[in-house]
Amino acid sequence: CVAHGFRGQKVLARMLEKHRELYQDRYRLLITSISAENPRSIAAHVRAGFTILHSFADDTWSLLLWDWNK
Repeated sequence: CVAHGFRGQKVLARMLEKHRELYQDRYRLLITSISAENPRSIAAHVRAGFTILHSFADDTWSLLLWDWNK
């Protein structure tokens, strides 16, 4: 979701932190799914605090979890 010209500027990390700021008082975690064909996105989410909850056997999707209570 981050255009090539803006990569490396921590745009995703800032967006995710804002999301946490806005919603952590209502929710305790965030779950997302990311295509296995997008390893940059998976790596960026893991750097932001997500953990890989499950990778599907056919290697098409991974579920990631961000526990805001940690």
